[in-house]
Amino acid sequence: MPLLNGFALGREFDIETELVQACSEAPNHILEQLVFSSELDFDPCREQLEKALSLRYGPSAAPILSVNGEVSVACYTFAKDATRVTAQISCEGPNYRCHGFVHATTRWQPDSSP
Repeated sequence: MPLLNGFALGREFDIETELVQACSEAPNHILEQLVFSSELDFDPCREQLEKALSLRYGPSAAPILSVNGEVSVACYTFAKDATRVTAQISCEGPNYRCHGFVHATTRWQPDSSP
């Protein structure tokens, strides 16, 4: 299972909330979330985020990029094996930090051995 544990964004990113993990038994899911920010401009920030996630989970399915005035938002989804990853990054303008999150859901099978 390719969990987020051990995932690194790079030194240009500040981790705002350390990796949060939770486990659910009905349905059988491991939920993870990582919140970050960066001083990088929006385009280099989103490119690095997408590259880091693509290396671990494969290419993004239908990325969404929206720019409205100075506000920019990018959303990505990835899937590998039993793990589904959603990532979002936003920036309010050229003099603002980028903020974002990575959320992963991994389906696991309970141990059925006696």
